[in-house]
Amino acid sequence: MESNTEQGDTIRTITMTECDKRWRSFERTWAVAVLSLVAVSWKLWFGNSDFPAMPLLRLPTSYLRYDLVAVIVLVAALVCVAVGRRLSGRVFWWVFVGFSFSFLFNQHRLQPWAYQAAIQCVVLAALPRYSARRCFIALSISIYFFSACGKFDYQFLHTVGQDFVSVLFGPGETEPSRMRFVLAAALPVTELAVAIGLCFVKTRRLAGIAAMSMHASLIGLLGPWNLAHSTGVVLWNAWLLAQAWFLFVCKREPDAITFPSTTEVVPKSVIRPSHLFAKAIVFAAVTMPLFERAGYWDHWLSWSLYSPHTSRVTIQVHKIVLDSLPESARPFTGEDDDDRAWVALEIDRWSLSALGVPVYPQARFQLGIARSISRSISDVTGIRTQVRSASDRWTGSRLEVWLLGKKEIETYADTYLFLGE
Repeated sequence: MESNTEQGDTIRTITMTECDKRWRSFERTWAVAVLSLVAVSWKLWFGNSDFPAMPLLRLPTSYLRYDLVAVIVLVAALVCVAVGRRLSGRVFWWVFVGFSFSFLFNQHRLQPWAYQAAIQCVVLAALPRYSARRCFIALSISIYFFSACGKFDYQFLHTVGQDFVSVLFGPGETEPSRMRFVLAAALPVTELAVAIGLCFVKTRRLAGIAAMSMHASLIGLLGPWNLAHSTGVVLWNAWLLAQAWFLFVCKREPDAITFPSTTEVVPKSVIRPSHLFAKAIVFAAVTMPLFERAGYWDHWLSWSLYSPHTSRVTIQVHKIVLDSLPESARPFTGEDDDDRAWVALEIDRWSLSALGVPVYPQARFQLGIARSISRSISDVTGIRTQVRSASDRWTGSRLEVWLLGKKEIETYADTYLFLGE
């Protein structure tokens, strides 16, 4: 239905039913996307692996038996969102409860897509459609902004950025190194331009199209036909592409809905404590990444994506204790060039094989893995680790600490807060 304004402009009248159907379609797509991501990483969620689980807090062992209950609640609630006709906010609150306890029992589940989904389900549970959409936009802008800032870094520009350039433009033997550096730097510049463009209504649609193109390119780069990242990474980019279309590109409802029979606009809803809680969660999510470089917020929770500047731990075990390693870890040991008696355990490859997801890129978490492995080794000197800080943005240098033996690993691990037993 169309009506003409006094100025001769034509506007489309959108009924509440149309808007509700459109938003409900988005909620279903969101739930299907999250369920798909849980499905491709099911070993991480259902505990079918000997890869160590790292609780987020120190919890009594008896509490861990509720881990499966939390995951079942999460999956059941997501299914209700995906197939249900009419929903109340309570279903989304159950999704949030499932995510929260799942993270508590194993911080490895704080994959970027899962963290984003946990924030979004609070928004969907607590806020009306118009406020929820604005929060989704703010969260999306922060993801692109902080992801771009994390790539203005020596490590990215000389390693992963160069890999991306090689895939996009071919091997670089015939190209000047300066040109390859410029091409690598163009990647975060583009991402930052998308974030800035999304901040303004006039440029939002164009920036949304650019965001869709960027995710399509990442799917091509990271898929099994090129860099072969995990399936979850590819699916998450597919979901972000669809989300960009819905939030920024497709024709959306106006800020004020005009009904066919009246010019009355939709009244503002009453502010409730749940509204304030949801907005506080979003505010924290878009501001806490400012403290990542200072070490007060985790790298993935700061949208440090595809950037190798993160803190990490290298684990080496002596050859005489190889039989003490978990069975699924043994294929991922290799000889260390400095000392043939020691072999390095490649926990990143182990995580991808055992759980189908990248290892959580935080020294705290990886040191917890080292401690778990050390407890299964009878020889107190049969393991050593190298703890490396996040790299310097300008030089790529890191602070390094060697921990020799089980006792030093235990002592050093106990200095980290929120490291579960």
